[in-house]
Amino acid sequence: MCSSPGSVSLGVIPQAAPRRAFASVGFWIYDDHLVGIETPTAGLEITQPRGVQMYGRMFNQLHSLAIYGQAARALIQAAADTDQSR
Repeated sequence: MCSSPGSVSLGVIPQAAPRRAFASVGFWIYDDHLVGIETPTAGLEITQPRGVQMYGRMFNQLHSLAIYGQAARALIQAAADTDQSR
């Protein structure tokens, strides 16, 4: 699966967002049958349907907390401005 600019979006989860899901390591959902996970010591491939579905639910939870577009840009700019004033 290739991503074109129209199918990629960048979301930012605000620090104060009430989170029930935490991704302690990065994960990539390739399709309905494969999730890749990278830990500091190993790369894992999750192929069991139950595990793939769990990462799908985690992604949906994180996605619902994220902000996009101008709101995300404003949050990033506010963080940069705060960092520069220190």
